[in-house]
Amino acid sequence: MGKDVVDDALETIFTAIEDLIRLDKDINLQMGFCAMKFTNRKLIVHFAPYLSKDLADKDFENNMRRTKSPVANLWTTNTK
Repeated sequence: MGKDVVDDALETIFTAIEDLIRLDKDINLQMGFCAMKFTNRKLIVHFAPYLSKDLADKDFENNMRRTKSPVANLWTTNTK
């Protein structure tokens, strides 16, 4: 999918969530790594127990990186 399609879809989803909250509807969003609950226009977030353990690991940042070289070295345009 194109970037514009994804942008529009995400914008629509977040607009719908805002509209539902404005109408005093309760929303419970389960996202795997966290659960977000909007009740009476208040937000409560519960994170998965494994998440804090993984983030506290000293090697987390190095393991998440796909490459250690600067982006400028990878993103070049060949005009030929």
